[in-house]
Order: sequence, then structure tokens, then C-alpha cells
Amino acid sequence: MKKRYIIISALLILTLIFTGCGSSGGSANSGSKTIIEPEQLISKTEAQTLTKLTLKDGAKTEQAVVGQKIIFYDSEATNTGVSFLQVSLTQQAFMPSGSSNTPQSIYNTIKGTVYSTARVEGVGDDAFFATPGLHILSHGYYIVIAAGNSDKASVQTVLKEAGLLAVQNLEKLIK
Repeated sequence: MKKRYIIISALLILTLIFTGCGSSGGSANSGSKTIIEPEQLISKTEAQTLTKLTLKDGAKTEQAVVGQKIIFYDSEATNTGVSFLQVSLTQQAFMPSGSSNTPQSIYNTIKGTVYSTARVEGVGDDAFFATPGLHILSHGYYIVIAAGNSDKASVQTVLKEAGLLAVQNLEKLIK
């Protein structure tokens, strides 16, 4: 439970820090008025398949000021590399009207300021590993997936599979 709040807090702090940073401008589809929920990108059943764990129902939080919605699937497992799956989705449709930020500007600001990033090929329009997990920019949406210590290769494998699935499900939703 403690790690859940640490992950959520870190993600929210990063997002709130960069709320005023960045320029406007997004890519196609980011202006959609339909709000997408993070569990539409990765459902509980899909999360269980990815993590090979029995997961609890997702706990949802949101930060409308930055257009962010989060679903956190936790498990009872504590001694595995992956013991939860969290999906964060930042989208223009959930941001306040007149916001100078876009999901793309937040993504670019975070990517430009985190200490260490490892580029991930083949996931979305752009993706990288950094705290707290896999950061993805796809079709003007900013997705962050966390599943444990993202420095571990086994966790990175789960994160990449989850990222591919999230982007695939996003593409179905925005068509």
C-alpha cells in the first residue's frame, strides 16, 4: 500500500510541477472531446494477464488541472518484481478549457527534465523508461504505465507489453 502512494504521489508531483511549463500544440486526435478512462486502455483482466497476478479492483484517482486520470491495480504479492500495474492517462479532453498545456507539452517537458531516460522503440509515437515506469506519447495522449522497479529487465518486459496493449486499445477508441 505504501508503494502505491509513493508511485501515485511521484507521478502527480511530476505532473503538477510541469503544469505551467511547455508550449501549446498537440497532434491530431488530442483535441477530442470524448474523455477516455485509463481502464479502457488496460482492463483489470488484461492487467492480470500481463502481470500473471490476481489483482484487486482498480483504485481510481484524477487530477483535472492537468487532464490526468489514473487506475491502480494492486495485488497481495509482495515478493515479485511486478506486484501492481498502474495506468495514467493525460488527455486534452479532460484538461480545463483554456489550458496552455497539452499532453504532448507535459510529456516533452518531463522527458527533457528527467535525469535518465531509456528510449523504447515501437511503442506509440515516442516512448521512454524513467521513473515511475514507461512513458508513452501516442496520438496526442500521454500514457504512463508503472509496475514495480522499472530498472529490472523483467519489469521492463511487462511494461513494454502493457504499453503496446494500451496503444492498441487507444487506437481502437479514437477511430
